[in-house]
Amino acid sequence: MGPWKDISWAFSDLAIVHHKIPDLLTEQNRVFSEFLTFTSLYARISH
Repeated sequence: MGPWKDISWAFSDLAIVHHKIPDLLTEQNRVFSEFLTFTSLYARISH
């Protein structure tokens, strides 16, 4: 029972991380798109 318990714990940790990954990605995408919008606006103003 010993190693199987460790494996199941590892899988549950992976599942938790896997659920959190989309949130992190959407946050990064939001920041990145804001950055792109800002830079494109800045490029329009400066040129």
